[in-house]
Amino acid sequence: MTLAARTALVAASLLLLAGCAPAAAPTGTTDGSSDGSSSGGTSTEAGGCPVTDGYELFSSDLVTSAPEPGAVYGDGSTLSFTLAMGAGYSPTLDLTYVSDDGTPIVMGGQNLLDNGDGTYSNNLNVFDSDADGRPGFASVVVVKDDTFEAPAGQETASQPILGVYCVTFAVE
Repeated sequence: MTLAARTALVAASLLLLAGCAPAAAPTGTTDGSSDGSSSGGTSTEAGGCPVTDGYELFSSDLVTSAPEPGAVYGDGSTLSFTLAMGAGYSPTLDLTYVSDDGTPIVMGGQNLLDNGDGTYSNNLNVFDSDADGRPGFASVVVVKDDTFEAPAGQETASQPILGVYCVTFAVE
């Protein structure tokens, strides 16, 4: 697939993330479309999605379906992603919430379970956490092998980020 075709697919995927205006790459600066005030490098876009340096929202063409922006994670609700690569991978979901002062707090990673049909999901609970009710990010990461082409700019990464998505955390 040519770079131009890949870029067009990424752009089309980004438009599907209604409610959050994603940046074009996983690193860099925000696009300035925030409607909230900045605090600690974080502001809020329309729809409640945080804008935080280093956590720019995007979706590569390797993710064909993702949860709606602001989807709840941590109360047993299921987050589900469909990967264009199909079944047989072991992607992880790296979770980060944004504190009251705008600081991103890394919660760690969770495995996405392979449903056998190209969809991967997780519905684990979060217990006793300051993340409760906070907005944050779920990043889909997968170990790179020679069965797929990593997203643009991540060709040499051993664990490319396939997308960064806006979530809301809830504690059971």
